[in-house]
Amino acid sequence: MTQNISSLTKLKLAQCLAEIWKEFAEEIPLPKYKIASIEQEQKLLVERAHRVLTFWYQSDPDAFNENNIKMKLKSLKRNDIIRAVFGEEDDQPAKPKETNVSKVEDLSYRQIRVLSDFLDPDYGWEEFAHHLFEHDNEMINEIQKLRHEYAGGGNPAYLFLKQLLQRRPNILLNEFLDACKEVKRADIIHYANENFSGISYISELDKNQLRDFADKVRGNIVPSNWAEIASEFGEFSSEDIKRIELERLAPNSYSPTKKLFEKLKQIHPNMELDNLINVCEKIRRKDVANKLREFAINNSSIAQ
Repeated sequence: MTQNISSLTKLKLAQCLAEIWKEFAEEIPLPKYKIASIEQEQKLLVERAHRVLTFWYQSDPDAFNENNIKMKLKSLKRNDIIRAVFGEEDDQPAKPKETNVSKVEDLSYRQIRVLSDFLDPDYGWEEFAHHLFEHDNEMINEIQKLRHEYAGGGNPAYLFLKQLLQRRPNILLNEFLDACKEVKRADIIHYANENFSGISYISELDKNQLRDFADKVRGNIVPSNWAEIASEFGEFSSEDIKRIELERLAPNSYSPTKKLFEKLKQIHPNMELDNLINVCEKIRRKDVANKLREFAINNSSIAQ
């Protein structure tokens, strides 16, 4: 496991989570299909909880640590489990209570899911995030990463380019553009001529350039014809292309808003909801502002 979580601690945590394993799974959050699979395959509640923890670790080992586990439990108002598993008397017992101030860390998974319904469409989450962190370059970069995964999931064209470099590390950019010419993708050729002056090999592109190039290769065509380009290279069989296509997630299985708030909870847990409300007012999203006010009132009353 990780340095933070021993096997014994994991087992103890699973025992404590047995009765609320599904709520905890949603809080992580695990995909709905995975939760349903665990419920079907595991009969005992503690086994389901243990499987949830195992899947979390396997899918994102960096996030599976003591701090994140505590954060999820606090969001579920289960400080009793924190005390039972990690031996803490309380979360800062001597600290004065701020019952009238609701913070990002107080938002539950269900509340964030509601916000996703408001902010996921039409890149609303991105406008909100850019105004919230307009002077924080580090967070702006994180937001850009979220954008790469928006609109139905990952980019199979990016995976194709990475595998092409693995199989043909010395491939010339012009060789690739010749393949694009064969499938009538003049837009890709124009993009490369405009942006990659002086570059001879695809391997010379840095990570950001490669991602941007992959976005261009995928394009706005639905379905994208990146696979036709891949077919021009003998290194890729039809089975290879089918496997690469799996990089694309099922529609609506990815929420950039949920990912954004997950990062907020990790980096700015004490940010007051009033800050978020002010941003929503600024960008004329009164619907989201009103929903956040509702959550702030509800969470404050629970804390009292």
